[in-house]
Amino acid sequence: MHRLIILFFLCLTTTLSAQKLLRLETTKNARKLTYFVGNALVFRLDDDSKTNKNWFIERIVDIDLDRQLVIFDTWQVPIGDIIYVRQSDVNRGVKGGAKILQTFGASAAGFGLLGKLTPNCPNCNEAIVVGIVSFGVGSAIDWLVSGRRIFKIGRKNKLRLLDLTPKPDVKPV
Repeated sequence: MHRLIILFFLCLTTTLSAQKLLRLETTKNARKLTYFVGNALVFRLDDDSKTNKNWFIERIVDIDLDRQLVIFDTWQVPIGDIIYVRQSDVNRGVKGGAKILQTFGASAAGFGLLGKLTPNCPNCNEAIVVGIVSFGVGSAIDWLVSGRRIFKIGRKNKLRLLDLTPKPDVKPV
């Protein structure tokens, strides 16, 4: 019964469930990268001069599907003018695990070094070794997955503006 009530209220609030999004579709990767309103987008614009290599980091405020514009805080950009999109924070879960390993390694090595100051510490050398190894493995993982992916918009990669607003199926009288 409670599922029916929740479904009823979700159908009433169609304006709350409206979503406009910017989707980056790639041919090499089956999953699509999606940027919602409120997300930050890192991009470069199409310029005549090849010397301008400025990356813009802007927060998406709105998406205008009729005029094919992405609206940021201070300006608007046509979707066709964006030629590069950079995805930062690749593999956030793996990077989080690497940070946990680094923190554990530093604390274990610190525990071992502090234990060396006391006269009776049977496992201080092992704690130092485990701390150093764990910190090194965490740093190596962090270094390996810290790369940023840059997508060139063109034949293989496409940017699309989508509106996922549910439309009521009402026929005119």
